Amino acid sequence: MRIVPMGLSRSADKADISASISSSCGATDCSSLSPTSVGETVRELRASRRAPSFVSNVKGVLNGVAAVLPEFIAQKSGHVIATSSVAGLKAYPGGAVYGGTKWFVRDFMEVLRMESAMEGTRIRTATIYPAAINTELLTTIKDKASLDQMQGIYDTYGISPDRIASVVAFAIDQPEDTTINEFTVGPANQPW
Repeated sequence: MRIVPMGLSRSADKADISASISSSCGATDCSSLSPTSVGETVRELRASRRAPSFVSNVKGVLNGVAAVLPEFIAQKSGHVIATSSVAGLKAYPGGAVYGGTKWFVRDFMEVLRMESAMEGTRIRTATIYPAAINTELLTTIKDKASLDQMQGIYDTYGISPDRIASVVAFAIDQPEDTTINEFTVGPANQPW
């Protein structure tokens, strides 16, 4: 099984990644999409600029799926795994932009799963909703107040990213006729 991790916020990356996969790896079975960016409040929005969360979380997922979809459709199989956030399940003050993009990931992945089933392409999907997982996420936060708040949460509750790797392995290891499309993963002591 080939697993291809992707973080595609630029559409030009899509063609490069797709060509690279085809030439060096052969068939692709699984694509893992993990875009992220945090720390923009509604007050900071400007019509003249795109929010980094939108570019990363929405365009990244769209470009990643677009890169593998033709091959997955042709082979009538594949597995797309996307990382959302608990903010894609629950609203948080100060997280409207980030949370909105993560809600997009949830809906998009569910529709991808449904349309694949309807078309008979058997593309499996899984969306992971992590809480405080110790990753590079905090390095993406530009707003000092947001960073300080998140740092406190992660210092108190953060758990190893190995927990996410275990969930991804579990999803991938299911039989081809089975999809488990949603996983919420977080510290047992975090009251998110």
